[in-house]
Amino acid sequence: MTTKNSKSATKAVKTAFDRVKPPEDASQYATMSGDHKIIESSSIIKFSEKFPIYMNSYEVLTTQYYTLSRQLCKQFEDISETQKKMAECSKHLSTMFKISNSDQLSEVYQKIEEALKNWSTRITEYTSVVKENFIDFYKYMTLEKQSLEVLNNIKTTFTQNYQKLESSLSKKKEYLFKSGYSSKWELSEADMKKLDTIKNDKDAVYKVMLPRETTRLNHLKINYLMICNQ
Repeated sequence: MTTKNSKSATKAVKTAFDRVKPPEDASQYATMSGDHKIIESSSIIKFSEKFPIYMNSYEVLTTQYYTLSRQLCKQFEDISETQKKMAECSKHLSTMFKISNSDQLSEVYQKIEEALKNWSTRITEYTSVVKENFIDFYKYMTLEKQSLEVLNNIKTTFTQNYQKLESSLSKKKEYLFKSGYSSKWELSEADMKKLDTIKNDKDAVYKVMLPRETTRLNHLKINYLMICNQ
């Protein structure tokens, strides 16, 4: 039921999707306000983690929706065709009874003919409604699924980048803290002055040691949370 033009358009957009390089940073995303919403919420993160399940369900249901829409359209077409044939049959019956001077029955079948023709017209209109609002609309569902797939792939990359650095940096900080080699902590001049006060406070040291890598981790976390919010 889908036209060749709509199929070509869908294919063209998919090709465009494939050619576009995904954003590598949260700041590269265009938004209506120019701002990027970053909300650290356990429910948002949980939904983000379950997103592949959502995508799979969406794929299954929209495909079934499309298949059933085509089936319904075909059924309406068959019904309309059957009604036309019944109307034609009623027309001949009306003529037959008129010839045999059964005017009453002739009139009955004439009314049945009109009813069936009108019914067939309505069913044909239903077919157009299904085609225009269900079958043809499926191409937009397809484009939406492609957008969501791209988003999910970006989310996977951002998540892996953040979790990988978080794990390695945590191990590195733990090793350096236990070793006691403060000279390798890369503390700022200000933090060095208060070293005697914080050197035995694990949480305090973790906050100030390896500032460049910590800044990098925070940046990846922002990317991760931004894509979760998307």
